[in-house]
Amino acid sequence: MQSGRHKIYENVSVDELQVKRAGYGFSVSFTVISADEKITLTMCGVRDISLICELLEADRLWVEETEDVQTEFGRLTLGFYNQAYYEVIFDTLTTE
Repeated sequence: MQSGRHKIYENVSVDELQVKRAGYGFSVSFTVISADEKITLTMCGVRDISLICELLEADRLWVEETEDVQTEFGRLTLGFYNQAYYEVIFDTLTTE
């Protein structure tokens, strides 16, 4: 992703979620079904996992890259909606 760019997934179903300790943060992998497409996203460098369980009820999510080029950690944000807006900050994202 380039600075300020984002990807939106709508009408999603998150059917699998896995959290692993990775150094000073966590690695969070989850599988999203959106428009009959199954995508596995892995976020690395998640510092706060307190909201991660809310992903299982999300129906819309998006990934944005910060425009602040001086940010050392947390360059990406996962935003999602589950009757309220939630945000998870992390360092890198891979998709399968």
